[in-house]
Amino acid sequence: MKRFALWIAGFAVVVLATFGPSCGPTKPKCNAANCSGCCDTAGICQLGNAGSACGLRGVDCAVCGGNQACQLGICTVVNNSSCGPTSCPSGCCGASGCVGGTLTTACGKNGLACMACDPNQTCVAGACVGASDGGGGGGGGGGGGGGGGGAACGAGTCAGCCASGVCVDVVNQNTNQCGTNGAGCASCGSNSCSAGNCTGTSACNSGNCTGCCWGTGASAQCLAGTTTTYCGASGAACSTCSGSQTCASHVCTGSSTCNSSNCSGCCSGTGATAICLMGTTSANCGTGGAACQTCNTAGGQSCNSNACTGGSGGDAGPGGGVIGKPCQYDTDCSAGLTGAICRLTTALTGAGTYTGGYCTKVCSTAGSCPSDSVCIAFSAADDESASLCSPLCSQPQSVPGGCRNPGYACYGVSGSGVPANSGICWIYPPPVVDAGPPSNKVGAPCATDVTCQNPPSDGLCIPQALPDGGPSGYYQGYCSAQCQDDAHCGDGGLCLTFGSGTSAVNLCQQSCPNPSAGQSSCRANYVCEPLTVGLPDGGTGPYPLGYCNPNCNYAGAQCTSGTCTGGYCQ
Repeated sequence: MKRFALWIAGFAVVVLATFGPSCGPTKPKCNAANCSGCCDTAGICQLGNAGSACGLRGVDCAVCGGNQACQLGICTVVNNSSCGPTSCPSGCCGASGCVGGTLTTACGKNGLACMACDPNQTCVAGACVGASDGGGGGGGGGGGGGGGGGAACGAGTCAGCCASGVCVDVVNQNTNQCGTNGAGCASCGSNSCSAGNCTGTSACNSGNCTGCCWGTGASAQCLAGTTTTYCGASGAACSTCSGSQTCASHVCTGSSTCNSSNCSGCCSGTGATAICLMGTTSANCGTGGAACQTCNTAGGQSCNSNACTGGSGGDAGPGGGVIGKPCQYDTDCSAGLTGAICRLTTALTGAGTYTGGYCTKVCSTAGSCPSDSVCIAFSAADDESASLCSPLCSQPQSVPGGCRNPGYACYGVSGSGVPANSGICWIYPPPVVDAGPPSNKVGAPCATDVTCQNPPSDGLCIPQALPDGGPSGYYQGYCSAQCQDDAHCGDGGLCLTFGSGTSAVNLCQQSCPNPSAGQSSCRANYVCEPLTVGLPDGGTGPYPLGYCNPNCNYAGAQCTSGTCTGGYCQ
């Protein structure tokens, strides 16, 4: 085995590692502790900012609908009445309206919601194509693709269809490549591909569209059904609301009486002039077609989950209790809850703002929080310093998802005490926190730690020559850092575990796209070593990315067991 010493924070840490696919460092199983994005079905951490893989804090990746875009890890409906299939036929709809749909950050066509392509993908003809950051040759979907050293494309790794061993995700399919559950991609001929299925005389229907259908036959498209121009639900034909009508809960309302049968929000006005409103503002708050209420804002009330709560109106927690209730002072949260505190901003740097205040308490176990909340271990990545009681919600990965609005969303979480299909109400958008060093320096040549450091200074250099004068095997040195997750390693970095048990240490290593294929994107005298990763079923599998490791033909990096073949010890 090769032996090298790393100088970390002034003391030497000796790490023993065999640089090969079976005994080398491993990529830990994807979870909230090491993934700031989401975990796909192959156990790979995705960035969580793509419509095909959306999520934050190690939750299972969600696939956003055709009328949604992944914004800050949440599938969010794009509801822009000025943008749609008729006004934007060759581009896609972003937050500001119709855009070209050819950028990796805003890719799409046919007037549907723009999506952000995964790293290493490109936008071609309005579709994200190429290897995803975690998919090793896939089409950017949750399953990861074949090729590039990743898991073979099939039912266990691909939610879409397989074309020449590459996963084509449902959101990127067309009439020439259509299918689901890892089957071979099929051509739909003169028909259309909708939700992974070739359709016949109607490409849009109640079986594949929760909104309304625009157009007829094989060219029909499923739209959100929430604008006055395109209003409807359950795959029915889109309606255009007339006169002063508005589209509320997928129904044109306004000219007829507003009531519980046609309004999920609240009714403003009376008789034939009553209109259905969302019911989420302090001026017009309510639900179920009831008359809109005006909250007593002077008394501290606000409209939360379509109800006037807080201040003189009583509890305002999203779950109906103290946790999550609006507040200004700790005393606002003390009723029936020992140790309650009022959070106004996140604790570490104040990068996040709790809109209207947020009642919580520091906790250690699930049992230390009220029954309508759960103890969540926040981290420096969230700009929080402790585990906090957080209110439960029932619509994970959505805004507001049953939480207070504005300023909060329902985030999917994993861990003990969290009921199935539940999430927590927390800050939206989440705080943006500097991931720390070494930012973009992992794998760069170095002679001293300073070369590898961006403030704060925890970057370290594996020097070419060790303190005793012997070679480390790392040609011209190698920038690294101790880490807990990939985010700390910056762009192009992976957090890998070297050793095991009490001798294990997590270190940043430079990633590369073609494991076992030689130099790949690594520097001269380095090769792209393969990795294994823990899978959701408890087993292990190949990771689609490798890491840049010394070529064993280089002086000081020779194999101490086996032979050096093509730069790899085998």
